[in-house]
Amino acid sequence: MTETTKPKRTRPDLVTGRTVPWGTKLSPEWIERIRDICHRDRIKANDLIERAVEVYEVEQGGGQFMARLELLLTQATPAQREQARAIIEKLNREG
Repeated sequence: MTETTKPKRTRPDLVTGRTVPWGTKLSPEWIERIRDICHRDRIKANDLIERAVEVYEVEQGGGQFMARLELLLTQATPAQREQARAIIEKLNREG
C-alpha cells in the first residue's frame, strides 16, 4: 500500500522568520490544516477564518449572514426572491 503525499507548498513563515499570529493558541496540527486549506484554495488565512465565522453564525441561528441575505432579497426580482426562498427552505429541511 502506498502512502499519498501532500503537494509541496512553500512556507513563507520559515523563510522570513515571521511568527505565526496564533501560534500559542492553536496546536501545530491546526495551524498546518489552516495553511493546507489556504494553499489549496489560494486564499488568505483571514479569509478562511471569516468564512468559518459566517458558517458558524448561520449554524447558530443566522448572524450577519442572514441579515445580509435578507437585504439582498429585498433588492431582488420576485422570481429571484422565490428561487432564493426555495433554496433556503431546502437547506433548512436538510440541515
